Amino acid sequence: MDEDESPECASTKEQLTSEEIRAKVKTAIDKCISQQSDTQLVAAFKGIGETNYRTALSQTVDTIMDRRPDQVEQALGAVSALAKHNLLTEDAMTAVFAEYSDQLEDLVMDVPHALKFFGMLMAACGIPIARVSESLGKLATKVDVLRPPAMSVVSAYLKHAIKTDGEAQTQKVVEDAGFDVAQYLCADHRSDADIKKTLALQDLLCLFPKYA
Repeated sequence: MDEDESPECASTKEQLTSEEIRAKVKTAIDKCISQQSDTQLVAAFKGIGETNYRTALSQTVDTIMDRRPDQVEQALGAVSALAKHNLLTEDAMTAVFAEYSDQLEDLVMDVPHALKFFGMLMAACGIPIARVSESLGKLATKVDVLRPPAMSVVSAYLKHAIKTDGEAQTQKVVEDAGFDVAQYLCADHRSDADIKKTLALQDLLCLFPKYA
């Protein structure tokens, strides 16, 4: 038995209902926030069982979305711990985020910071920059508005990366991946001047020196 796994957790490895998984995830996140611990969520996932991991991640995202900004910040460490323990494959995480992204625009009406939270969660989960667009699903193509929602997600993703990995390392990752940030801007506002202005407003110009 894994040292992070209790006997109770070990006995629950079966197909659980979505409601059961949500309850376990919520309890774990509550403990992560109240106890300032990153281990509770990992233990909950192991107890829930591998066959339920994708549902558990979706429920984790949904549960954290409903928290205050300071609680979201506290919960990100627990989400990062999931990535460090390699509990989900990159493909599985990407699929979960892509599916969840379909409801983001509606969710913003009740959760004003939903786009920001989503980007932070993507970064905390370790979604590689090369798969950001894939993780955004259809949201990545909605660029016919002045402020495309995908850019808000990408901005939060990059800012969290800077916070955790440092500006220099994040810039290197962006450069090595040939990350095209312009694809998330309004289709009618993609001149170098427009891109520079947007990046400056988002405090992200440091990652894209060619526009500085």
